[in-house]
Amino acid sequence: MEIGDAVSRTVADDETPTGVVVTAVACVTGSTVGEVSPLHHSVDPDSLDELFDPTRRGRRRGRVEFEHDGCEVSVRYDGDVTVAVAPCE
Repeated sequence: MEIGDAVSRTVADDETPTGVVVTAVACVTGSTVGEVSPLHHSVDPDSLDELFDPTRRGRRRGRVEFEHDGCEVSVRYDGDVTVAVAPCE
């Protein structure tokens, strides 16, 4: 993994944001999905999925950013998920 390595994906109708995050983290870190730390170590997975559920008035707005397994994760209201290797502190 090198700083700047990144993956961007859009959540499909049959996917959840949490599933896409885990898959993208695995891709960026060169791991399998099973090797990725449980997402609940960084964020509440149910809340993340519910936050971007469609509403009666359409999709919600906003963005959530957090770190997971050495990666910076961004999930946007439009379903765009970006995972990038986090710089060392």
